[in-house]
Amino acid sequence: MHGYKTTINWGTLRETYACALIYTSNIINNFCKTKNLHVWDPFCGCGTILFEVLSLALNRHARDIDDISKEAFVHLPFHNKKEFSSFLETEKRLAKTFTINLPEGVDIHLIASDIESKSITALSKNSLKANLDKLGFKLGDDKKEIGHKINMSINPTIYHERINEIFDAFIGDFETVASEVIFNEKLNFKNKKFVIISNVPYGTSHVMSDKIEIKKLYKRFGKFLRKYESLFEDVYILVNKRNKDDELNFKNLTEIKWEVLDSFDNNSIPVEFLKMQRQK
Repeated sequence: MHGYKTTINWGTLRETYACALIYTSNIINNFCKTKNLHVWDPFCGCGTILFEVLSLALNRHARDIDDISKEAFVHLPFHNKKEFSSFLETEKRLAKTFTINLPEGVDIHLIASDIESKSITALSKNSLKANLDKLGFKLGDDKKEIGHKINMSINPTIYHERINEIFDAFIGDFETVASEVIFNEKLNFKNKKFVIISNVPYGTSHVMSDKIEIKKLYKRFGKFLRKYESLFEDVYILVNKRNKDDELNFKNLTEIKWEVLDSFDNNSIPVEFLKMQRQK
């Protein structure tokens, strides 16, 4: 159930599109098989992708039940107001004591990061709208709390926002966050392979229109992925679809072989969803 995203930035991805991309990536299917879900969005924006990952993994609505009473379908002539009212009351009652029950052996951690402070501010506000801070996490029949018992006292120059026990957000460049968080042995992530899934800057807005900076970003990100590819489970990227000879072609600048999983228009911008192919 979508509609939790009240605070957005330019170029944000629709919740429904993000949900579809996650299904396309096979992240959730792998989680069901392995019980491991370690995902990092290094260009997280207002958090859409990771919100959808969490909601799908926990099989939980990502929106306050009160909000749907304002939807257009309540005005349809065949809408049963009495049954719908009863449904809302039941859901509200259950929501007060809502607890996530997960099987033994589940290991989940989501990390969001962005160099823009306003992005993490938006993510934090949206997480409150979705009540992610109030989620209760229990493990199996033993009723143990899940999540990593780790100390997040990292580099003081990196702002850290705790969303809940399994979801953390940081302000910082992707290389800095990787070295200080993802690869930080003190945070117990050493043996955990994260999946990267992200909607990278397109270079089409007035804020991110500097071609030189976009080219530097794509090249630096490509160099980073080539250097550390063995440390990540998979890499999925949504990026502006450009002609092969375009100077801002993401696939060319990253010097990585990418498989195109899907393509569509995001807010009238042609985009494509890519999966990184391993170097031989």
